Amino acid sequence: MGGIRALVAALAVLVALPAAARADTPVTSLRPWAAGNTYRVEEDVDGRAQPTVEPRTVVDYLRAGQWVRIECQAPGEEAYGSAIWDRVGGLYVPDHYVKTYTTGFLQGVPRCDAAPAPPPDADGDGFPAGQDCNDLDAAIHPGAIEQPGNTVDENCDGIRADFPQLTANVSSGWTVRGKRVTIDRLLITSGRDDMAVEFRCSGRGCPVKRRDGARPRGGRVNVLDAIERYRRRFRAGQMLEVRVTSPARMGKVVRYRLVRGKTPVGTTLCLAPGAKTPRRCP
Repeated sequence: MGGIRALVAALAVLVALPAAARADTPVTSLRPWAAGNTYRVEEDVDGRAQPTVEPRTVVDYLRAGQWVRIECQAPGEEAYGSAIWDRVGGLYVPDHYVKTYTTGFLQGVPRCDAAPAPPPDADGDGFPAGQDCNDLDAAIHPGAIEQPGNTVDENCDGIRADFPQLTANVSSGWTVRGKRVTIDRLLITSGRDDMAVEFRCSGRGCPVKRRDGARPRGGRVNVLDAIERYRRRFRAGQMLEVRVTSPARMGKVVRYRLVRGKTPVGTTLCLAPGAKTPRRCP
């Protein structure tokens, strides 16, 4: 009975032995590479996904004294005096720490130095996903021409370019007697020949709601030409507004709130092309 138990225990030990007990050949001297050869690891070593020192994929991937198979060898970043890397179990380790009995490539070893697959470029614009801020649109990539005012960052610089600002000076002059306000001067200068000028009045008792200014001459428009008959009829409590716009540019809006006994002071706002309501300028 004792002999049977001993036999069962021996069989159990054999079953539990690691796979290295099969036809592996421990290498103890220089010899050509073979698929079944195993090589001794001389120190604990980390595993890398590529033949480079950093980043490390698995710390202490192999342990000192372990016998391992080398799947292939590849040139890579110099590490610990050698630029040869061994791939073991799918990860790279510096050849310096695997006892192959040579400082060069093993004779007959497969090379695993094929170039890695390029990173994906889904939109085919020549910039992979790691560089392209929108890899689903070929018009968006580093160096692309920025389209101002469309809230899209075409060139991936992190800035959504706004429309260029329309440059135009708006000057005014007033006579205020109590609640009565007379416009003495409302003049646009230093503008563009393609600009459009509009005068607006809002509030109770406005003598005129809207008037378009004349076409500019040399970047100049006298708004009083359009409202001459009304310029003495404005009152406190009303809001006057001068809008100066130009195609593909951020327009300029100057508002004057009429207050009893006070000379109006203009507040400047910006008006994007196609927008109806001005906003605070950036």
